[in-house]
Amino acid sequence: MNLIVPFGKTPSVLLIGNGINRAYDFMSWSELLNKISDKKDLNLENVPAPLQAVILTEDNVDNKLKSISGELVASKASFEEELLLQRFADLPFDAILTTNYTYELEKAICTNFSITPGKASRFRKVASKSSNEFVKNNLYTYFSLPQIEKPIWHIHGEAGKVGTLILGHYYYGKLLAKMDSYLPDLLRRYSIAQKTGKDFECRSWIDYFLIGNVTIVGLGMDFSEFDLWWLVNAKKRRFPET
Repeated sequence: MNLIVPFGKTPSVLLIGNGINRAYDFMSWSELLNKISDKKDLNLENVPAPLQAVILTEDNVDNKLKSISGELVASKASFEEELLLQRFADLPFDAILTTNYTYELEKAICTNFSITPGKASRFRKVASKSSNEFVKNNLYTYFSLPQIEKPIWHIHGEAGKVGTLILGHYYYGKLLAKMDSYLPDLLRRYSIAQKTGKDFECRSWIDYFLIGNVTIVGLGMDFSEFDLWWLVNAKKRRFPET
């Protein structure tokens, strides 16, 4: 898989949310919360979405997600949705980002795609292996499928690695801290590439988001997604030409 952006080129990036799934009656946010909830009688309509998960699990989000990880991994889109996802995958994007935990996109593209919770996968790759940090940190992990020449990044984690899932303010905050720590190195590498006229190597989905032209499909960008809004602001400040 080629993660190199040629000098002078702006990568084209597709960001997919759960809206496409919802159009085909796939699992909704409310249904996910109901599966992990210990409290079925609370009215949380006016509570921010990330905080709902914390309240409903009594701040036990990680263990609750672990209990349904197998179900999430096994979920599959309908035939009609898979046809649509295949068409999206065929579009001339350089990378695909998704906020979804599940693998309906990979399964639509690759008929023999498989994931076992907690296990390694031949389809899962690490953008850089210079240290253990890259292996452990999901910022650098993507999926490579033989059918398409573009990486697929689960930016809020994936069901097969429960520890990567972003659900609840605590986990959004941890992700934001990782992104803020990562940004200086990205800026340094990008500045060097621009000054020397060299190609740029993407090491994370953050690279694609910040330096690319991003097309968003099926994602409402709710204000509770403060990690993405932080990146939008960083993009405006640091990469105003994109």
